[in-house]
Amino acid sequence: MIGWINISVESFVREKFGDGVWEQTLATSGVQAGWVSSCPYPDAATYNLVITASKILGVTPAQALEAYGVYFVEYTRRLGYEKLLNSLGSNMAEFLKNLNDLHLHLGLMFPAMAAPVFKCTDVGPTCLTLHYHSHRPALGPIVVGTLKGLAEHYWGLGGGQLQVELLRGREDGSEDHEVFRVSYPFQAALQQYEPPVAVVAGDQTAVVAPTDAARSFTLSPDSFYQLFPFHLLLDRSCRVVQAGAVLERLFPELRGGSAGVPLEEVFQLKHPHGSLDFERLRGDLDNAFLLKARANGLELKGQMVPVRLPLHPGTSCPATQDGLLFMGTARLSGLDDMQHHGIYISDIPHHDINRDYVLLAEQRHAEAQLQERLEALTLELKSANARLGEMTGWLDEERRRSDGLLYQMLPPEVASCLKDGNRAPAQEHPEVTILFSDIVGFTEIASRSSPLEVCSLLDELYQRFDSAIEEHPQLYKVETIGDAYMVVCNVTVPCDDHADVLLEFALRMHEEASQVASSLGEPVRIRIGMHSGPVVAGVVGRKQPRFCLFGDTVNTASRMESHGEAGKIHISEACYSCLRAKERFLIRERGNITVKGKGAMRTYLIAPAAQELGSPVYGRPAVAAPSFCGDTGEYDTADCSQHVYGSRTSFASYTTAPPVDIASPLGGRGLGRQSRPSSQPCNPLVTLASSGSKTHLLLPTPGGGGGVKGSARKSVDVGHLGAGANTSACSSGGNRCGSASSAQGRARGASVVDCLSVTPSSGHALSRVHAMVEQAAVVAVPQMLASLKDAGDATE
Repeated sequence: MIGWINISVESFVREKFGDGVWEQTLATSGVQAGWVSSCPYPDAATYNLVITASKILGVTPAQALEAYGVYFVEYTRRLGYEKLLNSLGSNMAEFLKNLNDLHLHLGLMFPAMAAPVFKCTDVGPTCLTLHYHSHRPALGPIVVGTLKGLAEHYWGLGGGQLQVELLRGREDGSEDHEVFRVSYPFQAALQQYEPPVAVVAGDQTAVVAPTDAARSFTLSPDSFYQLFPFHLLLDRSCRVVQAGAVLERLFPELRGGSAGVPLEEVFQLKHPHGSLDFERLRGDLDNAFLLKARANGLELKGQMVPVRLPLHPGTSCPATQDGLLFMGTARLSGLDDMQHHGIYISDIPHHDINRDYVLLAEQRHAEAQLQERLEALTLELKSANARLGEMTGWLDEERRRSDGLLYQMLPPEVASCLKDGNRAPAQEHPEVTILFSDIVGFTEIASRSSPLEVCSLLDELYQRFDSAIEEHPQLYKVETIGDAYMVVCNVTVPCDDHADVLLEFALRMHEEASQVASSLGEPVRIRIGMHSGPVVAGVVGRKQPRFCLFGDTVNTASRMESHGEAGKIHISEACYSCLRAKERFLIRERGNITVKGKGAMRTYLIAPAAQELGSPVYGRPAVAAPSFCGDTGEYDTADCSQHVYGSRTSFASYTTAPPVDIASPLGGRGLGRQSRPSSQPCNPLVTLASSGSKTHLLLPTPGGGGGVKGSARKSVDVGHLGAGANTSACSSGGNRCGSASSAQGRARGASVVDCLSVTPSSGHALSRVHAMVEQAAVVAVPQMLASLKDAGDATE
């Protein structure tokens, strides 16, 4: 099949059933689309397309081919063959007869086309017999559909008025071609239709119409040879007894003796289909004949005329013998074809239109080649566009992946600036919030784990943090160094409540860390520090550029983390001031602590909900806390920590610690990170009663956080002040109390306990607690001294 047929099949499926059916047909059949109209392609591909499409549509291949035949008429009309089809004949019989000539003409445009042959017999006003010859099997339904389409468009026989019935065919073995009976309503134009017949007049025989009179042949032999240099004269045995001058020059074997040369030895019958038999040739007188030379492929096109032999006096043939005269001309596609066969313009008679056609064929051939190249380039362009589309999609996907990776390392606006080859200028940000976190006991974990285990631990932990940070587009992960994790808010994306958003993320970090187990088999605990203030953000370096933050805010945030407590969030007073919804979080004032390089700073602690008693959600106590009982000095025996947390007063839990004297070298330094809060806040009176005769009460500055690195402490010596001296218990809201036995006190003996009374300010939240503790000390201290005396302790 030439590509034009496959293109028409594609157009048929797309127009009638949609692009989806065609794409499914290609995918199922495995046929590669893209055809050039003039190029040949395997018949199997076309058959495969039709069979596959019929299966998808749920019809038989014959039904699909018939529908395609009806569409093919419309398709050829749209391609510009409308006028040509209208001029083929005034009725159906003439149309089908001249259709062969159209196919022969198209054969010059498409040399690879193997055109079918049609022959009409028994033509009548209501029916005719159509013989369809084709070397391709099973294409009879196309003929049926084409006849129905032609009848509807050109003869007004639509709506089923034309009926086509298969009489014989190759499937039943009765014929070597298909024979159809075509029935139609009465056609007056076909009532008197008869093919030409041979009429004998004296010694001459000619093919004339039934109404024509017989005429004698008076042309001289010399004139005949000059006018028809490509003629052949055949006897009843189909032997060439006479040939034109050009043919005798091209084929010397045609100059044989009186016996003649068999036509089959020199030529083969290419059209119409059949054998070179005299009676068979006489039966096809109304068809054009195409002979092809076996030696060089030269084609002769013409018609057969029955004559009496000898044609001219002096020939050796008996006068009573019937013969056939082939009146034809060379079928040439162009000047190259002429040179190939050794024919010149002078060999073609002036009356032969073939002279003009050969010259026009050069232009047509050039146009056909240009069209073929254009179609081939169009297909290549479509294929290149398809590949380009695939490459573009792949490049876009890779660009998105690379941009996504780049945006994870740098902010999008900074990365876009660097991608354009520009320098990203540093920018000032007047107020941001920065978070630092690290792993508690990371040094011990690292020392007791392999490097691979440490790497896996950090990777799992940071993946959880990274997944959580994606839920907050206002946050930007700055970097990770070892076990340190740094996040900033209100730098890359404007955020008014930056402190609140970052604090919520900090609480989420504690949740995620608790779900990660270290190689020691314990959940990971982290400490977090936060601070708010101005920073300058910019890109540093060209190779592996880093987005960095500069300013004292970064140092202070790092100090908040290093001075924080395990499992808690340590925030500065500046960060506390930036919080817009403080009621959403359970914030405990830690008091003033000494921060390295910063001096005394007021800070705050926030613990995750799981660590807060009665606080199942962030900063929201589950039940109302108990209240104090009047002014009698008595208070509710419920857990003091629950009361203090529930009322959100600034009170730190008590922690026992070794005694520290102010005069000692360690005085005022505290215990740093080695201190650990007790499971429950302790009662200072119980501590005092259970201690030795000399006890140090660690009294930090009001509101300070005992047990924290850098916090100032006061060492109060409980010694001998004499009998009857005023005694009172000392307490301060937020103080951490510690006790230890004093060897010096046991040596000297302790009869009187003197306690430095430190009274909180009147506005302090725990002033009432201080009064009650002081009253209870009056009762507890004598009981303690009595217990010591019974134990045999020496007193001064």
